[in-house]
Amino acid sequence: MPKYEELDGVVIEEYSPDGFSKVRIVNLGYEYAYTLNPLVLDNNERAELDDIMERLSYRLKPKELTDPVALEKVLKSWGLSDKLIYVVKSEVIGYSWLEPLIRDEHLEDIQCFKANTPIKVTHRDYGLMRTNIIPSEDEVDRMVKLLAYRGGSAVSVFRAKEDSVILPTGDRAALTFKSEISPTSSFTIRKFPRHPWTPTRILSTGMLSLEAMAFLWLCIDAKLPVVV
Repeated sequence: MPKYEELDGVVIEEYSPDGFSKVRIVNLGYEYAYTLNPLVLDNNERAELDDIMERLSYRLKPKELTDPVALEKVLKSWGLSDKLIYVVKSEVIGYSWLEPLIRDEHLEDIQCFKANTPIKVTHRDYGLMRTNIIPSEDEVDRMVKLLAYRGGSAVSVFRAKEDSVILPTGDRAALTFKSEISPTSSFTIRKFPRHPWTPTRILSTGMLSLEAMAFLWLCIDAKLPVVV
């Protein structure tokens, strides 16, 4: 797990992106910060988690491991708590310690330019902010490899850069693995809205007229350059 720094300030907003971890927007006096209190397991839960991960590798078929519905069904049949199911899914098919940020619909960008420095995020309401999350070099290396794998790609010293990895969530990641081109591994994730503005939704709000939408549709269909 990364280091989660304690930042003192006035809490101006608090919410949970996943039902388990807690996000606080903190006014430090000179800037806003995004602080995450991650889900924490006790010793008994950690021991149970280790046992579950070992059982999964022997008892489940690959298709069951990669299917969120099938995996959750199996875990519930084993009597796991919702808390442990969340952790197992985040490790097996999710994004490990980055899972809360991926699930946070308020975020538009996640940026890790260098290990051992705070990750930065772009928040829909508060703009660009530092976080209290400080991953080590090993953790950033593993995350870059995980993001590449989730997007059906791979990175290595010999293939150190991937500019456009599309994740299963629809988000786009740019990855750099440690090599001569970077002091440490790094990644940025451009998150896309989970509820995008469709033509029907735009028309229903009166944002565009029917004629303007028809014209825009024709422009896109003809592959004309459009500046918004």
